[in-house]
Amino acid sequence: MRADDLARETRFVAGLSEESLYQRLFSPRRLSAEELERLTHPDPVHERALVATIGRGEGETFVGVARYAVSDYDPTECEFAIVIADAWQHHGLGHRLLAALVDEARSAGMRRIMGYTFMTNLAMRELAHDLGFGLKRHEDDNTLVVMSRLL
Repeated sequence: MRADDLARETRFVAGLSEESLYQRLFSPRRLSAEELERLTHPDPVHERALVATIGRGEGETFVGVARYAVSDYDPTECEFAIVIADAWQHHGLGHRLLAALVDEARSAGMRRIMGYTFMTNLAMRELAHDLGFGLKRHEDDNTLVVMSRLL
């Protein structure tokens, strides 16, 4: 993610289906301009954001974004999130992007990476399992699954 990615990120998020956006945000809401601005300027000490793109120059388009943020409670743990453009889902892009994010987290000294998904998000649960994440029900919300992996 680069500082000049605001327009690409805005187009990417606007192009997500309601279902994909809901799976990512756990809410039917849309991101505000301030949130989009924030997402395109990750804190290099505490966050990483990786993007998958197609095209070049003015035609460059985001097709996937994976990011993590270091935990406020443990500087060796991070929480991840990933979203893939609807047309690119189920083609292996999520696997490649999340695997790269895991490598980034390990290189940054993280010892554990974790994230949340809905119990009904079978594709995300399968992706996490394929990449070595353990899955368990969230202790406070039985609609969520906690995905966790030691690095």
